[in-house]
Amino acid sequence: MPFGYLITTALMAVLVVFAVAPARPRQSSPMRLSFWLGFLVNELPFLAFYVLAASTALAIGQGDIANPVGWIGLGLAVLATVGLVVVVLRAVRTGAAVDEALNAAGLPARAPRRLSLRVFFWPFAVPHPDGIEAFADGVLRPASPLRRPPRAPGPVTESSGSPGRGRAERR
Repeated sequence: MPFGYLITTALMAVLVVFAVAPARPRQSSPMRLSFWLGFLVNELPFLAFYVLAASTALAIGQGDIANPVGWIGLGLAVLATVGLVVVVLRAVRTGAAVDEALNAAGLPARAPRRLSLRVFFWPFAVPHPDGIEAFADGVLRPASPLRRPPRAPGPVTESSGSPGRGRAERR
């Protein structure tokens, strides 16, 4: 019996439900478990899809779909995949809403962007090699090469005879 496949798909289906239709309590705080479970799938829907696809491929490869527990797991995987499509479609439509809000605030709209294939293969954000600095006005800007600390040419060593008593210097 493929109970491992059923547990995996049921867990992913619960995460997708929290992402698609989050609980709306009277009082809410960022420490709600349902928020964090939905947040994970909402931010990385392709990674959640890959987990579902890999576990389904493994179950099919091992012949675990041939019994009722396998069919239930497959049904949950299909429903979770439909939910992930809803999450991605919502995310694609947010660009226009952000541009509209920026225009309403008197700010310029974002530069037009295409959907990159990178999100399908590596959905994690990659930091910019130059880095980013936060300034007092709250604006994030690329780090200036003049403000960056110099890189050390070698290891830090003690210059006097006893450890902990001398000043550290670079070689």
